[in-house]
Amino acid sequence: DVATDVPGFMADLIEERFAVPVLACGIDAPAERAVAAIRAGAADYIPLPPDRELIAAAIRQIAVLPEQTLIGEDPVFTRALSFARAMGPSHAPILISGERGTGKQSVAHAVHAAGGGGSFHTVECVGVAPDILASELFGHDAGAFPGARAQRLGAFTTARGGTLFLRDIDQLPCVLQQRVYGAIDEPGAPRLIASNSRAMGSLVEAGCFRADLLARFALASITIPPLRDRGDDVILLAKSFLSRFAAIEGRPAPILTQEAAQLIAGYEWPGNVSELQEAMHRAVLLADDGAIDGDTIVLADGSRIRSPIAEPSEASVEALVGK
Repeated sequence: DVATDVPGFMADLIEERFAVPVLACGIDAPAERAVAAIRAGAADYIPLPPDRELIAAAIRQIAVLPEQTLIGEDPVFTRALSFARAMGPSHAPILISGERGTGKQSVAHAVHAAGGGGSFHTVECVGVAPDILASELFGHDAGAFPGARAQRLGAFTTARGGTLFLRDIDQLPCVLQQRVYGAIDEPGAPRLIASNSRAMGSLVEAGCFRADLLARFALASITIPPLRDRGDDVILLAKSFLSRFAAIEGRPAPILTQEAAQLIAGYEWPGNVSELQEAMHRAVLLADDGAIDGDTIVLADGSRIRSPIAEPSEASVEALVGK
């Protein structure tokens, strides 16, 4: 409720590193309070009494839909995804490798779903001080460090009965690798899935990653190919994202022109599926007439994309657009 101290509440969440979307609400709230809530980090503001369609639209906009990024027909990708899902019922640790933006977390969700239940917890290993990351994984007592206002259970405890996803485990500090190794087989420990973007063997050779911890992922190590190697999947994903974001934005289903498809199919997408998804969201917002053309396919700074690789033939693009 915006009548309470929403900015203070958001600040506490950030300080304690709780990454959850927040919808602010209020009855006849002054505009400045609603604005203050948004500026503090709330995802949206909803006036009360509640409107069911308004609430549904707000929830749809912030909902994580991992299956949206798992569309594809490329044989290498589909084999990797099938293998990942087949490993779902196992409690053994799984390592998902691939470049940034390839959809590793979405694959982890798919493994979790195939495993049959429980909660799904994500812990980021990048850009977090070792003591803070240790508290996220294993918990802390009140006052253990500045900002620790209350006792907190770690993810290895709160994720019991479910899945703990360690994102970018290749960035896990050396001082924590032994503790993670020891926690994997503790009674009641959650199922562990980890992702990485760097060559793990090279990290072991350099003394940056424990060989015994890497060996725990020997049963299932899954590699997700980059988008540039997945052929026609780029158009299938683009069309799926366009339909999804058009629905979220309350716009009619967009038409993908041959010009736009040519650009999409010919671009390397260094940010992979994540970059494509963001570009398609921008395209929906820029397409005033409902048609996605070359001028709407732009980068985050608004510059039009270029195709550094050989562009596909018009015939092949026509076939893709018609799928």
